[in-house]
Amino acid sequence: MPAHNTPTSGFPKSVAASLCVSLAETITKIGPNFVQGHYDSFCQIAMQILEQKAFCQQDPDQDEDEEAPEDQAEYDSVLISSAGDLVAALAGAFGPDFGQAFTTFFPLISKYYKKSRSLSDRSAAIGCLAEIISGMKGAITPHTEPLLELFFRALADDNNEVLSNAAFATGLLIECSEIDLSQQLGHILARLHPIFVDIPQDAPATRLNAKDNAAGAVGRILVRYSDKVPLDQVLPVFINALPLKNDYLENRPVFRALFHLFTTNGAALHPYLDQILPVFAHVLDPNQPDQVGDEVRSELIHLIPLINQTESAKVQAAGLGPFLPGAQ
Repeated sequence: MPAHNTPTSGFPKSVAASLCVSLAETITKIGPNFVQGHYDSFCQIAMQILEQKAFCQQDPDQDEDEEAPEDQAEYDSVLISSAGDLVAALAGAFGPDFGQAFTTFFPLISKYYKKSRSLSDRSAAIGCLAEIISGMKGAITPHTEPLLELFFRALADDNNEVLSNAAFATGLLIECSEIDLSQQLGHILARLHPIFVDIPQDAPATRLNAKDNAAGAVGRILVRYSDKVPLDQVLPVFINALPLKNDYLENRPVFRALFHLFTTNGAALHPYLDQILPVFAHVLDPNQPDQVGDEVRSELIHLIPLINQTESAKVQAAGLGPFLPGAQ
C-alpha cells in the first residue's frame, strides 16, 4: 500500500501512536471478535509504521540519509513502540493463528534491535517480541533459533531496561518453544549470570527489575530442564536473588520452579531451606501488598505443612507457624 494511502493517513505521529495503543488495549480486552473483518487493516497499520512508510513518518523536506531532529526521533520511537503494542495484542488474541503474520513481522521488529538504535527502540523491539512469544506459545517454535540469537545479543546490552526485556524474552522462549534447548543451557545461563551480580544497595529500579526478570528466566529453565541444569551452581545464585524486589509478576515462574523442585527433587533444595522459608514468609506476610497471586499463595500454604513434617523447627523459625493447619 503506498504511504499516502495508509490507514493512519493524515494523522500526526502522536495521534497515530495513540490509535495503535487504543487498538491494542481494545483487542486485549475484547479478543478476536473485535478484530473480525479488520485483521488485515490492523496488520497493515502496524506494518506500515514499522517499515517507516506511514504518511506521518514522511518528511519531504528531509533527505533520506539525514538524521531526524531529536524531538522527531522521540516521536518516531513512541510510534514504533505503539505499533509493537498493536502487533503483540494481535498475537495475544490469535495465538497460534498469528504464526503466518509473525513471519512477516519478525524482521520488521528485530531490525530495531541494533546498537545504533536508541534505547527506546532497542527495548521496545525485545519487549514486543517477548509479548508475541507469550501470545503465540508453542507456535513460536519455528522461529526459535533466530529469536534466541537475537536475545543473546540483547543479554549483552549495557542498558538495564533492555537487559530486563531480554531476560524476560529468553525465559518465555525456553518455556514456549517445543525445540529441545538443553544444549544451549550453558550459554543461556552464562549470559544471565552477570545480571545477578554486583548489584549496589542503591541500585535503580531498572537494575532490580532486570534481576527479577533474570530470576524468572531461571525459574522457567528449572521447570523445563531441571534434570539438565547444574543445580549446585544454579540454585545458590537463583535463591540468593529472592525475594523479588520489583517485578512481582515474575514470582509466578520463580515459585513454579520451587514447587517443581520440591516435588521432583526435594533433596536439592534441602541445603537452602534456611533461605527459602523466610522468602515464603515474606511473600505471605498479610501486612505486605500481594506479591504472588491466589494460585501461588494456595500452593505455598499447601506446601508448608508438608515441609513441617520433617523440618518443624525451621518452619517455626521462619515465622510460618500461623500458616499450619489448626494455627490460631
